[in-house]
Amino acid sequence: MKISNACGDGSCTGILSAQFCIPAYVSLLKACIRSRSLIDTRHLYTQLVHYGISSNGLLGNLLVVAFAKCGAIHDALHICFSLPRRTIISWSSIVCAYVECCDWLGALRSFRTMLDDGINPSATAFASVFKACGNLAELDHGRTLHAEALKRGITSAVFVGNTLLNMYGKCNAMEDAEVTFCLLPERNVVSWTAMLSIYIEQNQGCQALLLYRQMLDEDANSNLLTVSFVLKACDILANSDKFYSLPQEVDNRKVLEIGYALHAYARRRGFASNPVIGTTILCMYSKCKAIIEAESAFNALSLQDIVAWNAMLSAYKSHGLEEETLLLYKHMQHEGLAPNQISFMIVLEACGNMAKRNYSYSSIALDIAYGLHSDIRKACYANDDFVNTALMSAYGNCGALMDVEMIFGALHVRSMATWTAMLRAYMDQGEVEKALSFYSQMQENIIVDDIMFLAILQLCSETGCLIYFKQTHYTLVVVGFDKIPFIVSSIITGYGSCASMLDGQATFAGFEEPTLESWNACIAGYSVVGKLSASFHILEELRMAGVRPDEATFVSVFVACSHCGRIRESFEYLWSMEKDYGLTPDVKHYTTSIDLLGRVGQLQKAMQLLKGLPAQADSAAWSSLLGACCMHSDAMLAEIVFEYAARVHADQVDTYVLLSNVYALNKCAENVT
Repeated sequence: MKISNACGDGSCTGILSAQFCIPAYVSLLKACIRSRSLIDTRHLYTQLVHYGISSNGLLGNLLVVAFAKCGAIHDALHICFSLPRRTIISWSSIVCAYVECCDWLGALRSFRTMLDDGINPSATAFASVFKACGNLAELDHGRTLHAEALKRGITSAVFVGNTLLNMYGKCNAMEDAEVTFCLLPERNVVSWTAMLSIYIEQNQGCQALLLYRQMLDEDANSNLLTVSFVLKACDILANSDKFYSLPQEVDNRKVLEIGYALHAYARRRGFASNPVIGTTILCMYSKCKAIIEAESAFNALSLQDIVAWNAMLSAYKSHGLEEETLLLYKHMQHEGLAPNQISFMIVLEACGNMAKRNYSYSSIALDIAYGLHSDIRKACYANDDFVNTALMSAYGNCGALMDVEMIFGALHVRSMATWTAMLRAYMDQGEVEKALSFYSQMQENIIVDDIMFLAILQLCSETGCLIYFKQTHYTLVVVGFDKIPFIVSSIITGYGSCASMLDGQATFAGFEEPTLESWNACIAGYSVVGKLSASFHILEELRMAGVRPDEATFVSVFVACSHCGRIRESFEYLWSMEKDYGLTPDVKHYTTSIDLLGRVGQLQKAMQLLKGLPAQADSAAWSSLLGACCMHSDAMLAEIVFEYAARVHADQVDTYVLLSNVYALNKCAENVT
């Protein structure tokens, strides 16, 4: 928009004649607001000053709005304060401008100044400050403003209510959000979607699905974002043990049925081919362990962008299909799509997992790692911290310690992750001297916080090396992290993994206020080393201390019973869970009991228990019973177990391997006889 003299012929040479051009300036300023042209707005302002045209009334407000819309907040404020009487229009535009510029504190300050100026805020201004409060996580301030808006009757506007929902969601105030949602006089698709997003952010998958069902009952409209959030709710449920709001437990199969229905709905609405929805459907199927359906969703996408490819790569990798992951990566390159940081991290992990899974694949995996390293250089990710960490882990899993050292040595900036990857490589390869020396070097060069100490503790636990663990424990005491509850629990667990529960017990005894997690860690530590009486003794001490055990407590007790072959005690505790503590045993508790029955050869009882579970057993339970059949060479029962396992977990390779082992053992026995 090019602006010349507002009068068109240059005749406005005085104030009197210029006043007749005010309608033209009004029109031009409105055009500037629509186009958000800062140059034209300043040009008009210059003309108004030059001709001495008063901007106290409508023109002044429009100038404030125009500068604010263009992001020139200081100009807008300058003109606003020069006006003899400021209006709700000018102040609202300034508050909104601060929010658009993500200056949340500026928005709150200008809103307060507006109130001090005696202006009653508009619904738009309130919506803007609610957004500012949400981004600043100012819950108390937000609640105060909410109360003010209620007094003024502002919250009846649906867009204000939606902004309130978002504010409470960002402040993690679930109850406030639910109350606000229920009190909305009118709900549109934005309202429903906002509430769904809050449940998803809080990992409340069940509540999200129940809300969606209510949404359907009320014939509310849905959009792409709505369907996306509901599919993510299925993701959450697929990773949770219980569906607390419904009468019975929900396993992956039931979540998958919900997913099928949502997928069908998305197809009917024409959403399924959308890259965002299609990728979310793919991820949902992957979490539900339905890899074939995930592949189908991927192939149905109208546009397979890098996000979709990465989702499919991740699906294969998470299902232990390393070869398929690497083949898909190769196919992605043939399609001309350049891998990104996430792509490389996924395929490098798959490469390392392939080497870990089978030692005979190490040389093949190492060759692949070299090829991926070359691709990383070509794609200019050689200096990326996350990619380098994944590359070091892959080389470490392949046993290529020199390559790990070479990458680490070439790094200009070393993060905690890369230091930890180097330490892990030394530990995994049994290089005790190098690991201890490197650990000392690590402490001299970086500041290790409590979270990273936790990672190092877990790493030491995995190796089972008591020397590493004790040195780490000593360092924790020196820096004063040994009193943090979750650190103490990890120390006790680690000593159990290192078969040194005397040290674990001493750590527990030195903790002044033991938490339930530390009690559980102590019970679990003794159960790992097979000391059932010690586990029972700690459990009794827990009861005497007035601490209420939880589900994790009994998992540890059942593991101890399983290791020691104590069937009677195991089932007594299984019965006691519900009767004495009101805890409902889940699949994990039953699985340990099934494992115990299998260990002692009571295969038929184990099968009956497995078939009678209140929820569908996971693959671990079936694999445990199949393993017991293999141990006791019961091929007939193995076939029956396999039929059940294949029906509910067709994608699990372990079940086929275990069945073949049973047949192999039987054949060997026949040959011997």
